[in-house]
Amino acid sequence: MIAFKLRAMILLSLFPVLGGCVNACATKDGGDDDDDDFVVGACDAGDAAFVRTSTLAVLGRRTYGQYEVDEVLAGATSSSENARRSAKTASRILDAVFADEEAYVDRWADAIMDHLRVPRMDDQEMGSCYGTRTRSDDAGALATHVRDNLANDPGDGGGAFTMRDLLESAIRADDLSPVYRGHLFAMMSRPIPAANVPPIEAELARRQDFGYLFDATYLNRDLVCLGCHNTEFSVTDDAGAQDRHWPLPGLLEKSLYGASTGPASGPAAAHAMFRCQDVVADGFFMCGAAGQTLAPWGWSGGCGDFAPAPPPDPAGISVTFAGLTGDATTVFDLEAVLKRGVDVLATDGLVLAGDGTPDDPEAAFAYLLAMSISEMVWEEIVGSPLTIANYYPRNQAQSDELKRLTDVFVASHFSLRSLVTAVLGSPYINQLAPAAGCGEGAYLMPAIYNPWSLGEATDELRNNSPGDGVSPLKSIVATRAAHTAMGWPLDENRTFDGNILGFNRGTGVFLKNAEPGFRGFDFQARLVWENAYAPCTAGAPDFITELVAAAGSATVQDVVVALKDRLVNEATIDVPSGEAAAIEALFGAALTAPASGVADLEGSTRRLCGALLSSPQFLLSGIADPVVGEVPSLNPGP
Repeated sequence: MIAFKLRAMILLSLFPVLGGCVNACATKDGGDDDDDDFVVGACDAGDAAFVRTSTLAVLGRRTYGQYEVDEVLAGATSSSENARRSAKTASRILDAVFADEEAYVDRWADAIMDHLRVPRMDDQEMGSCYGTRTRSDDAGALATHVRDNLANDPGDGGGAFTMRDLLESAIRADDLSPVYRGHLFAMMSRPIPAANVPPIEAELARRQDFGYLFDATYLNRDLVCLGCHNTEFSVTDDAGAQDRHWPLPGLLEKSLYGASTGPASGPAAAHAMFRCQDVVADGFFMCGAAGQTLAPWGWSGGCGDFAPAPPPDPAGISVTFAGLTGDATTVFDLEAVLKRGVDVLATDGLVLAGDGTPDDPEAAFAYLLAMSISEMVWEEIVGSPLTIANYYPRNQAQSDELKRLTDVFVASHFSLRSLVTAVLGSPYINQLAPAAGCGEGAYLMPAIYNPWSLGEATDELRNNSPGDGVSPLKSIVATRAAHTAMGWPLDENRTFDGNILGFNRGTGVFLKNAEPGFRGFDFQARLVWENAYAPCTAGAPDFITELVAAAGSATVQDVVVALKDRLVNEATIDVPSGEAAAIEALFGAALTAPASGVADLEGSTRRLCGALLSSPQFLLSGIADPVVGEVPSLNPGP
């Protein structure tokens, strides 16, 4: 009962913070520290807050405590620099955060697998391709080889590998294009089953399934929706104040399909390159590939074997996509188109003809993919997308931000680090909490987080405040943050673990297309989360074991502050809200009392831990705390 009351006090203590608003007008930092990647807002929360913000974004964990913040700042700032965060300081902070490469790779490997909708269960489960490794860390050599070679070229000489190997290598090489080229084949290695279905009907159903996944992940488009919403026109377009359609420049769909509404010959032509029959070798489900087959770039059989030179299409359909034509086109041709498109964009950018159609349909394809990845990375960090259900931005702020991120990404040849840096360099990031009262009004940010606020009745409410940027962590990120802080073991392939299927399903982890998961902790998800983490005993010895052992002559307050600093980065106890009284009731002792006098110090500390792990301060992101506190004397470090 006491633990429940404590949790309630923590929940209530956050509500006033979410009720305020700030002025987020952006101003460019002056002086020699200017950098195109960073625009520091007038209500930026400062360096210490940026360390905490970027650590959660880049590594998927919170800082280990104030001492880690202080260590990063000591190496990133100098006494001669201005008090306001500069672009140079931000760059140094990010250098320090990115230096934890193992955590960075693991955090973003999960995010990319979610974006690619890698199935974790049932018929199309990809554990043998994405859930296992056959190589050790290679500093990006494997991805570099794949980047520079087509799928039917020889391997790098290092033996077989899986997509998990390639994914982690690509993050280290700082080029995601090899992953998205490789996944075209990995995806096709898991066609849907087709029992008692005639061969041609089964073939067309499989192409439709592959095409749906491809359109959703690579293009962020839907052929059905293109009839009403495309880059050229939309039913929500308007020349005046009611304009709700803000596509990026360039008639991308027209370049891909010959018309903005899709191929004139119908959707089947847009997906005919996903031919399964005579291409996908006997394996997970038979597609009848005959003759010589190969493993792309010499990878593991768990990711599929394919025939590169099949006979003409048995369904007699000619492809219409990104310059591809003919009835013998396969995924090998699509992969080559994507490679060339990425290379063209990195060199020349997206070049448009006089009517707005991209000169190069291969570059148009790669640009759509870059837009999709850019939005994914933004949403991973910020929590809300930059497009709505029709796949386009709803206002100018969203459109401008998506274009800025995409242009950075393509110019860097699909560099994840450059893209993450660009997101963290947005003036909408690291803003002061609403309670700070920064600025001259309440809602002065454009509707970047919540585009539906434009429908409010009064002008004041049509914009956003930083409070609109508060969002729940993804379950995978929250789990990583909990395990990292507490020192609990974390299975990197836990999403493929059937033993924790109930937890993954209940907290919103992507499992398969029929169970796409969700982001947020509703009542049911909170029950599942609390059932797993309220006892705070996922592994021992852990942080609390060390904390209790180090207590010595410390007070109850010392123990509590050290734990709060570790889990939610708050090295304080709020007396007016009733938090102090609730903690004293939980420990059965005054905050000033010796910790050694508490009858069950470890048990009380774990109950407090469970409450903190279920609190908004732990499960939400988007509030930047500028306070620089004292380093708790009992925090034993990572």
